[in-house]
Parts: sequence; structure tokens; C-alpha cells
Amino acid sequence: FPSHDTLLIGLFAWFSSFSDSPFFKSLFLNPNTFNVQLINEKIDSEQKKQAFEKLMKLSTRWLSLSFLLSATLNFFLALYIFKPLEATLSDSEKQTALNEQLSHMTMYSMAVILVPMMIVVGLILYFAFKKTAQLTELKLDDLFIK
Repeated sequence: FPSHDTLLIGLFAWFSSFSDSPFFKSLFLNPNTFNVQLINEKIDSEQKKQAFEKLMKLSTRWLSLSFLLSATLNFFLALYIFKPLEATLSDSEKQTALNEQLSHMTMYSMAVILVPMMIVVGLILYFAFKKTAQLTELKLDDLFIK
């Protein structure tokens, strides 16, 4: 029952980490949010460029693993919540039971999936921003458009 979309996005992100344009880099180097020109100016040596590319690929891999974690949590939560409906139930009773299971899935997914994923993605972003700030010798605030 769990959606395969999250897993597919995670696989896309993982495979993009082996390309010249990792998924995280596409998200991170958004000129509407980040001062891309300043970041590129500060990554002035070949060593810094390689370190930055490695950081983008590593962050992409961690992000893809977060999608895998989300899909796994969703799958096991669904296994826990969704139970086979008894054949003796009427169609309206089956619909009521299914609606109840769906409501439980929605309710528990907040605590079991959403909150842990927010923490994981927040840590990935913090790691990437902090390492970029160290690499560019900028403050975190200077990475963003003001």
C-alpha cells in the first residue's frame, strides 16, 4: 500500500550523485535563495572546487537515503495499520473500516514519518551549509540572498 514515489525519488537522487549535476546541488545552488555568485567566487581553487563537488555528491547520497528511510517507515507503518477486512462485512462496513485505517495511517505518519524526516533533512542541510561556509570562509548568513 505505501507509495513508491518516495522510493523512486530517492533512487533518482542516488544515481544523480554519480553525475556532474547531483540532485542536492540543483536544490542548493538556487540563485533565488543562495548567493551563488559569491559562493562561486569563494570556491576559487581547484582543491576547493573538488571539495565542494564532493560535498554536493555526499549530501545528495544522504538525501537519497532519507527518502529510503521515509519509504521504509511508511511501509512498516502501513503493515502495522492495515489489516485484512473480514469477508463477512457489508460493503458499507468495509468502507468504514478502511476509512478508519486510512485515518490512523494519516495520524500516525506525522509522528512516525514526518517528524523524523524533518530532523534528518534538517541535519543534512545543516551539514551542507556549515561545510560550504567553512569551504568558502563565509558566515552562514552570507550564503543566502538578502
